Amino acid sequence: MKLYRQPCTASVKPQAVQAEKGTEKRERKKQLKIDSDMDKIKLVVYNEYALGYIMPEQPDKVCTLADRVTLGAPSRTMLEPYFIGKNDTVRLASRKDFDTFRLSFEGYDNPQMYEYDTDKNGIN
Repeated sequence: MKLYRQPCTASVKPQAVQAEKGTEKRERKKQLKIDSDMDKIKLVVYNEYALGYIMPEQPDKVCTLADRVTLGAPSRTMLEPYFIGKNDTVRLASRKDFDTFRLSFEGYDNPQMYEYDTDKNGIN
């Protein structure tokens, strides 16, 4: 039996090229993390008087979960959304904010779906 030797077709790439590919891979992973965070629903406090959420498709609109007239919210008959203007303040909501607005946090405690302030004290 005669064995034939095949020529080696694999090429060894210089280390600089290999390092560049590693950097590209890290950058791609970082971008995927950013994209996945942008896909999450953000639980927010709007102007310190409304608790709501922002859908990724509509980043300029806060859908209302609860608002408090005693904290300065305008009197409304329906919970229509707030549109974020240049003078408005929006921050991530925490568990403490849900207590303030007297809502249960139970259904929203899902970090894969919702983005919220995970600080234990609820202080930003």
